[in-house]
Amino acid sequence: MSTMTEPSATGVPAYSETMRRERESASAARGLVSSSLRVWGLEDIEDAAWLVVTELVSNTVKHARLEMIRVKVSRVGPKRVRIAVTDRSRKLPTLCDAGADDVNGRGLAIVAAMSEKWGVDPLRWGKRVWAECALKTTDCIPGGVGKDSEKNLGLSGRPGTTRGCREALDRDLRNANG
Repeated sequence: MSTMTEPSATGVPAYSETMRRERESASAARGLVSSSLRVWGLEDIEDAAWLVVTELVSNTVKHARLEMIRVKVSRVGPKRVRIAVTDRSRKLPTLCDAGADDVNGRGLAIVAAMSEKWGVDPLRWGKRVWAECALKTTDCIPGGVGKDSEKNLGLSGRPGTTRGCREALDRDLRNANG
């Protein structure tokens, strides 16, 4: 697929890539996020951004229609990026209240916890789901969530770092899709 650079409203580039709607695209999306963050000197939000893009791509793989999706990373402020995944399904995602024993239903809760804000832009032919991640000066994990965030998200028993969550999410995505 191709990666494109385009100007954003702030005059800072935005990087985007069209990908197949398949689970392997989560890895390509994380690569796009990492490259973008390195260019902008925002590597410190990489863990949160990886979790966000993994969940957004995972949701499109599971719920969208048609073959292709678009992933875009935009710098919307000096210390803030917006990660967006666009697909051709008009069905809007909803934030679920997954129980402790539920296997699915935590994706948007993770996005909400790991980002400053998130939202959905309905489009005539589909939707764009986005989240913004920003640099912080707290001792919490990215997103300003405290030490017990993994427990609150139903991720207890997994490593207490965002990198550990990232590995667990990758494993869960592989298991759910095949």
